[in-house]
Amino acid sequence: MTISGYDLWDKFVDDSPQGDVFCYSWWLKVVTKDDFKILAVWENSQIVAGIILPFYGTGRINEPYLTRTVGVLYKKADNESPRKRLSKERKWLNALLDRVDINNVVQMCMHHNFKDWLAFRWRGYKQTTRYTYILDYRQSTLKDMWANISRRQVRGIKTALRNKLTVEEGDDIASVYAFSCLSFDRQNLRFPYSLNDLQRLDNAVKKRGERTIFQVVDASRRI
Repeated sequence: MTISGYDLWDKFVDDSPQGDVFCYSWWLKVVTKDDFKILAVWENSQIVAGIILPFYGTGRINEPYLTRTVGVLYKKADNESPRKRLSKERKWLNALLDRVDINNVVQMCMHHNFKDWLAFRWRGYKQTTRYTYILDYRQSTLKDMWANISRRQVRGIKTALRNKLTVEEGDDIASVYAFSCLSFDRQNLRFPYSLNDLQRLDNAVKKRGERTIFQVVDASRRI
């Protein structure tokens, strides 16, 4: 897919059951420094399936920093039987994988709505399972939330309240980076990306009104 087709791709991401923020062309441009490809299957002048191939300077397909899922996407299902739908998805996926060299693949992380990976297996790919927890509190009351917090966390919140710590919105991405680095420092690990990388991504997300930073401050306004 060429740059001129990115608007159509982004609309496809909007509707795909596997689509999320990591799949938009603007996100991929930032995290790969414009070094990625999108392969798409077209039917009746519409995208019905696609796969994202991030390279970001390595020449091999791998998961970019701060990005969770950039694998295979399908169009939303029509009114069709599960058998017919599965047959379509396998046909589309095989068409995509015909264009991917397995020797250039380090890893591809799929969305949790991607169910059938047999086409990968038949071609010699290996699979492992990772867990990402999705918490949906849209229908929860404050009472529900408290009921699902561990006693240890409740004690931590009460201690914070006694010490007059408050949570507020902020705009300092450098502080986010600094505190993230501390977590890695305690484990004697190197932080996997630079402040410049994070700032570049933050600017892109902020420009679209899609980011909020929360910070905890004490009575002296220290973060």
